[in-house]
Amino acid sequence: FVGTGLPDGWLVGPQPGDSLWYSIGVYAASATVVEVSPGGTYTLPRGGGGVNAMLHLVPGVNTFTIDVTGETGLKTSLTRTVRYDNSPPEAELLVPVPGGMYSGAVTLTARVTDSLTGVRSVAYTR
Repeated sequence: FVGTGLPDGWLVGPQPGDSLWYSIGVYAASATVVEVSPGGTYTLPRGGGGVNAMLHLVPGVNTFTIDVTGETGLKTSLTRTVRYDNSPPEAELLVPVPGGMYSGAVTLTARVTDSLTGVRSVAYTR
C-alpha cells in the first residue's frame, strides 16, 4: 500500500525555493525502492516506511510520478499533479477614474484577472 499526503492540489503564492516537500508512506512486507520522478530514489527496509521528497516546482501544472517496487518485483505507480501559482492576480480600477470628479454614492468597478487560477471573488476595503 502506498499513501501520499496530497492527492492532486493547488499551491497559491510563492513557495520557499519554488519547492514542495511531499510525504509518501509505503506499507509493504518486502523491502522497497521508491522512485519519485522528478525527486529522487529512496530505499526502504522490509515493513515499509516513509519518504519525504523535495519536488521542484515551475509555475503552472507540475506532474510527478511515484513508482514503488518491492524486492519480489511487484510494482505500483501513482501520478500526482500540483498546480503552482506564484504570481499575484492583476487588477485595474475602472471606476472611479484617476482625476475624476464624483459626488454621492460611487459604485467601484474593477477588472481582476489571474491567468492560472482564475479569480473567485473581489473585495474592496478602506
